[in-house]
Amino acid sequence: MALSKGTASEIVKAVSRDPNCKDAIDSVLAYFLPDDFGWAGGVRNFMMVFADSPNYALEDIVNAYRRSTATKGDKTERYVAPKLFPREAPRVDRLICTGIAEATAKVINSSLKTSTILSGTVESANMTGRNTGIAHAGTLVKMLDGSKYIFDWHMTLSVGNPLIFRAENWHQRTGGKEFDKFIGFR
Repeated sequence: MALSKGTASEIVKAVSRDPNCKDAIDSVLAYFLPDDFGWAGGVRNFMMVFADSPNYALEDIVNAYRRSTATKGDKTERYVAPKLFPREAPRVDRLICTGIAEATAKVINSSLKTSTILSGTVESANMTGRNTGIAHAGTLVKMLDGSKYIFDWHMTLSVGNPLIFRAENWHQRTGGKEFDKFIGFR
């Protein structure tokens, strides 16, 4: 069975009701960048990196100076500049495409137990990746008939309006439909 508007709607509703998904996905960027462009997540990622670039550079400069002036046996601690989005922070992981795809897949799989619409049409959901010069992840939804679709919330940063693709099209970066305009696949 191809993905219908009804099944897609149940998936989007389940994800929209989850506070962790809503918090990780929804962004003010969704109001400024058209959803069909699919740029919102990439722009947010760039902004997170850009915001902390001066701090990482400052760290390198300070630590290079400390090494150059240190005496033998000096135990000077490494300088660590404060950052808005430290690379190792779990908070950052949940905002990028892989974190969003993992969280949404978990919610969809949990909803299979409670939604008769989903349990009658969807087999499973998982994070999947592609690398077309830039690595990216989305939520793979496998239907009971074996057909596969990708829901990509990271591209829109709008919990109620992911881009939806046939899996083969998503891997080729073509043919995505905004949920708001989605009428189903045949």
